Amino acid sequence: MRLNRSDRKRVAGGFTLIEVLLAIGIAIGILIVALYFYSQATELRTRLLAESERVTAVRLVMDRVTADLRCAYGTFSSGSGISGDSSSLQIVKTELASRSAWAGGKLGRAANAETDLKLVSYTVSSALEGTNTVVTGLVRTESPLVQTRQQALNDRRANEATVEIQTEAVPSPEPLTDAIRFVHFRYWAGSSWLESWSGSRLPQGVEVSLGAEALPEGFLPEDYPYEVFRRLVCLPSATSNPGTAPLSGLDELMLPDEEMKP
Repeated sequence: MRLNRSDRKRVAGGFTLIEVLLAIGIAIGILIVALYFYSQATELRTRLLAESERVTAVRLVMDRVTADLRCAYGTFSSGSGISGDSSSLQIVKTELASRSAWAGGKLGRAANAETDLKLVSYTVSSALEGTNTVVTGLVRTESPLVQTRQQALNDRRANEATVEIQTEAVPSPEPLTDAIRFVHFRYWAGSSWLESWSGSRLPQGVEVSLGAEALPEGFLPEDYPYEVFRRLVCLPSATSNPGTAPLSGLDELMLPDEEMKP
């Protein structure tokens, strides 16, 4: 069979099977490279967002603890102030009453009685995973610190007044965040750091250390091997307590509210 001239040009201008397969292979290779870089960019973006959320959560918790510590109040009458150890902290702080408490009621009296003293506690929540107990988050609880005078009727002594310090029922604690798995507190006594504190006298400063990973077994808190966020909070009301020495040596160790991130 003979082909005319136009048919010959059409046949000569087509692609062979090898050329088609080669083009498909190149296209697949380019697509694989593009998908690889896209997956890498997506993974990097996910890690950056997670790191940003973690740092934001830690900073918010730091600011919350700092605000509570700066409002700490030590009273010798009730023997309350700041108490805690290396993993927990309890603060008696002052706070302005709500707007409704300032609204006058009948005869100019306050409509709703409120206290300006709050009892704030910071503890770590833990859970059992297999045979190990792991830290699951940082818990903050707050309740009014109410001092009431009640009339106790007794069979032996009637009309005997007793003074009791009562606190309202604390609601079920909810973790502030699960991004914190390591908590460590230290207390500056003016000349040395202490791992625990109690009493109505306030420390001159409190060091707060937070980490995203749990402390490994066999490690001391000062040897925490992972990234740690640390802040030293100076207490302005510490020098207002009777018998408390002025700040000494604290400014040489670290500036107030300095935050360190290695």
